Amino acid sequence: MNEKIAILSAYSFVNIEEPANLIPKLLLIGKKNMLEVLFY
Repeated sequence: MNEKIAILSAYSFVNIEEPANLIPKLLLIGKKNMLEVLFY
């Protein structure tokens, strides 16, 4: 659970700093995993 929170925090920061990098980094972590976090 803590790992998911850390990922969300990192994505919030990345999204603010460089939105263009969000998609490539999302692919690295895994779309399914990220969607699971967002809709948990």
